[in-house]
Amino acid sequence: MSAPSTPPSEGPPDYAAGFHMAFDFYASRSALLLIDLQYASASRSHGLGGLLNERGDTRSGAWRFDRIEQEVVPNVRRLLDRYRSVGAPVVHLTLGSRTGDFTDVAPFLRPLAKATDNRVGSVNHAILEPVAPLPGEPVLVKTTASGFLGSDLLRVLRRLGVRQLVLTGVSTNSCVESTGRDAADLGYQCIIVDDACAAASPELHSAAVANFARLFGQTSTTDRLLREW
Repeated sequence: MSAPSTPPSEGPPDYAAGFHMAFDFYASRSALLLIDLQYASASRSHGLGGLLNERGDTRSGAWRFDRIEQEVVPNVRRLLDRYRSVGAPVVHLTLGSRTGDFTDVAPFLRPLAKATDNRVGSVNHAILEPVAPLPGEPVLVKTTASGFLGSDLLRVLRRLGVRQLVLTGVSTNSCVESTGRDAADLGYQCIIVDDACAAASPELHSAAVANFARLFGQTSTTDRLLREW
């Protein structure tokens, strides 16, 4: 696997480079994780996107939704097609309230979940149709940023017997990075797919990718990952 795709900022050399644990990607050992690709958070017309439209504030969400539509969804589709074609594991993670009253959602996420009506059974909680799960693919509901808290993700991964995780989805600097950090703590080798993730701005996205690649795992692009398959 090659070096982080985000160029380093100007400044002194980063000492962390000498301690980074490199690993090779093995598709047979991996699972593809789709994180929060839901109408609540990843649609220009629903959930967060709908709220911004109502407020006349489409500009603040423009980069996020442009990237989701033009890069993230197409690239996740390519990865999905490859994983499904060989029967490799795919796991879908969704954020939202199971109880419906949002008291089960982490307090810092609760206002956003309420504002976007992100609860199990609502339209906004559903996964985007182009990347919707197939029958048999695990769909796990989490109530926190990390997929390992408040969901059965760890149990599912252990049952699948995988050791590497390929992370995609939104937001790069929140739920994607949080899930990847916890996965690294649990001993998983993690790859964030740069062009299959999005955040509120290019600065937040790039900072999250670069920070993750320092020690927690590796980054790649969709093309590179499929070439290394």
